Amino acid sequence: MTRTAQSVPSQSVPVDVSPLEYQKGVSILVAEDNPVNREAAAEMLEVEGYHVHTVCNGREAVEAVASQTIDVVFMDCQMPVMDGFTATAAIRAREKELGLPRVPIVALTAHAITGDRERCLAHDMDDYLSKPFRQAQLIAVVRRWVSEGRSVAGSTPEVTGSDGSAVAVVGESVNCLDEGTLQDLRALRRPGRRDPYVGMLTRYLDSSREYLATIYQNIDAQDATGLAQTTHSLKSSSAMVGAMTLAEHVKKLEAIARSGNLSVAQTAFAQVEQEYHRVSRAIEGLLGKEAA
Repeated sequence: MTRTAQSVPSQSVPVDVSPLEYQKGVSILVAEDNPVNREAAAEMLEVEGYHVHTVCNGREAVEAVASQTIDVVFMDCQMPVMDGFTATAAIRAREKELGLPRVPIVALTAHAITGDRERCLAHDMDDYLSKPFRQAQLIAVVRRWVSEGRSVAGSTPEVTGSDGSAVAVVGESVNCLDEGTLQDLRALRRPGRRDPYVGMLTRYLDSSREYLATIYQNIDAQDATGLAQTTHSLKSSSAMVGAMTLAEHVKKLEAIARSGNLSVAQTAFAQVEQEYHRVSRAIEGLLGKEAA
């Protein structure tokens, strides 16, 4: 699926953006099943003039790379149908079989631990970006792997992420939403384009409500696997819109799910619900101000 110009974070970090004429010659594929994260990455790139394609799973990513010229791939590691690791292996196999140049593949993951980074690079990915990421980080990765519209695979990998490496910056928290993240969303507004700030917050409210309902069902059914998957998605998208405290509560529930022992899941979920209601009310208030 190919996007046309249509957001999310960076903090007050200046990005040295070259002329749009250069960016427009670069095609970037974003493979991400989470709608909020997918929209965020696409908006951050498109607002700088990059041509962005988005897909929802690994199989679609493999097909996209095979059917069109892609300069950089941002690949989520955990996706349905086919995960990012399997998709990367398929892309590399095709490159080897046909003697094609190596397309840079950057892993997108919600984890920020050394072992996870090493795993991504060991699976033949070229770089690593942990979520939540800022626009400056995303653009820096693209520039590291693309030169004058051409991929430069073979460069030395430099992992970047929300754990403080590279250009990560954390904004000052205001209430239950990180103001720096909200400022980044607003900064992506451009004349003649739909409002990315309103669009991202609206999309988050819609998807998060579904995630919350699914989490309740997962706990009720004692489905640890399903709970781990759902909390992983909610944690990631919450952080991308600045709901950092909520993301931390969801992270704890995700850890419980991955342990397989759901005896305290309901208690942890109560904390998630309480914080989620604060976040949803705050976002609804922000959207109300925009509509006024």
